[in-house]
Amino acid sequence: MNPISQRLLNQQLICPQFTTPHDVVAWMGAMQAQEYKMMRWAVGMRTRRPSARAFEQDYNSGRIVRAHLFRHLAVQPDHMHRAHSGNGIFWPVILQDGHAIGNWTLAAGKVQTEFFHPDTPIALEPLQEQIERYTSFQA
Repeated sequence: MNPISQRLLNQQLICPQFTTPHDVVAWMGAMQAQEYKMMRWAVGMRTRRPSARAFEQDYNSGRIVRAHLFRHLAVQPDHMHRAHSGNGIFWPVILQDGHAIGNWTLAAGKVQTEFFHPDTPIALEPLQEQIERYTSFQA
């Protein structure tokens, strides 16, 4: 199978396999949309029989969650500008115990880290493993 067909199948854009909006989102892991209508459309087009009512039921019951509504729980307001571009894009952040404590960037093939508070205690070994994974992904 060619890569384009494989991607369309994996993204559920052709031959969708799922009947409920919840199952679509569970398969995808997460989906991104700026507005509620676009979120409903993105999920619906990946469902065998799209239904606004089915989507609203899953959304209203909490089976589908708009995670960006909770980003203030992970990033303190005084650090938001360092973790979020303001137009819906999060920079790569370093999380510890569910909170953004810094960010990292790749420049000239090297990962540079910046912690929001210089005295932040962090175990560097797990972070180094993730930096290596991130660097190999970017290569």
